[in-house]
Amino acid sequence: MKKKPMSINVILNGIRTLLSLLFPLITFPYITRVLSPEGVGQANFSNSIINYFILLGGLGITAYAIREGAKKSEQSKEFERFAGEIWTISLLAAAFAYVSLFVALGFVPKLYEYRLLIGIYSVQILTNAIGMEWILNVYEEYRYVTIRSFLFQLLSLILLFLFVKKAEDVYLYVTVQTISASGIGIANYVYVRKRVRLRLIRGKELLRHMPPILLIFSTTLATTVYVNLDTSMLGFIWGDEQVGYYTVAAKLYNIVKALINSIVTVYAVRLSSLYYRERKEYDQTFREIYQIITGLAIPMAVGGYLLCEEIIVLLGGEIYLPASESMILLMFSLIFATVGNLFGAGALLIVKKESNMFTATLLGAVINTLLNYILIHEMKCTGAALATLITEIAVCSLLFWRAKKWAKIALPWKHIWKAAAACTLFVPLIRGIQGWELHCGMTVALCIFACVPLYVLLLLLLKDEFILNILEGLKRRKK
Repeated sequence: MKKKPMSINVILNGIRTLLSLLFPLITFPYITRVLSPEGVGQANFSNSIINYFILLGGLGITAYAIREGAKKSEQSKEFERFAGEIWTISLLAAAFAYVSLFVALGFVPKLYEYRLLIGIYSVQILTNAIGMEWILNVYEEYRYVTIRSFLFQLLSLILLFLFVKKAEDVYLYVTVQTISASGIGIANYVYVRKRVRLRLIRGKELLRHMPPILLIFSTTLATTVYVNLDTSMLGFIWGDEQVGYYTVAAKLYNIVKALINSIVTVYAVRLSSLYYRERKEYDQTFREIYQIITGLAIPMAVGGYLLCEEIIVLLGGEIYLPASESMILLMFSLIFATVGNLFGAGALLIVKKESNMFTATLLGAVINTLLNYILIHEMKCTGAALATLITEIAVCSLLFWRAKKWAKIALPWKHIWKAAAACTLFVPLIRGIQGWELHCGMTVALCIFACVPLYVLLLLLLKDEFILNILEGLKRRKK
């Protein structure tokens, strides 16, 4: 298959990321109002549990298969043999995940209460295994992936508004989510089979793939533990209502984090190439990406803090206002989560120090587990958010320490102070607009339209490198 130009891939990946953020912003306020905190909590607790088994069924296969499959993409017979081996391992891992899930449902009484919801979600274990999306990544089929994502998200939106209309429809809501996610896996299977002949492989050659797969799986497992553990422990300790509150508090955090992290995803290939070819240009590009990430994350964190109640009401309604403190803590953890991702994917992975990433992630999982157990008992959903903030600070610090040693990166600290200083003027501006007592949506919109130009203007006055680089780039493009 002929590979597409990098610029087209970047654009298509950006469109897909934008769609993945836009659809939840449309559906989430509807769901929170229809299902109530308890219904939202039931769905998200079940989803947090099934994520562990989806991870078990996926092992570290995708990342490993993309890395190794790319080397064989030009040799059709060798690639088909490799694809068959990976497909076989995927199906075996999925079978093991289902066995583990049945054992968990049988021996953990709390999970048995949610067995039907978990069972519906579990369809994704199989469809992920047969979907083989890594093949689409190897052959850079971003156009197909973008169109496919849009169509299934649109289908999910239509089904949601047609069938989920009252608080008792939580099972229908989970079914709609599963239809969308599983449909993607089935569509991938049909698409991939037209291009690659997949067959089951038997023999010892399967074992040679396991050591690197399990190493990647260990890192992914540690990450998943501290990403999902707060929701799981809230459900076990306090029940559905607190999970519902926390879900609303975390929604904006998760959306913005995904948006900012997509910047690193787009630039990862370029950083990897520059590190071994032109080190000075790598340093400059890394510096620019760091400025973009912090230049976005800092004002979003401050804005989320000042507008937390309006955003909570907008996303879920006044019934979810107990989640306000949780949202504030999560918005500030956004800074450390996104910067830490850059240190990992933009530095440590490139210099082949995956073991350092695993160490940092494992430390994060341990810290998060201990803090969640202590803080959730005392502070409920606010304790879960505080545990996340402390964990992200610890992981980001360790990743920076290791990345600084191996990639020898130098951070633009002046930019951070200038960005923080510019955000201080958000306080009187936003408080003034809030004093008008407008509808929460109007208040949020006005604050955004007022704060964005103010932020840019203040950075210009402070002669910040981040904004000056953007203006210089626009001038070059205009010429």
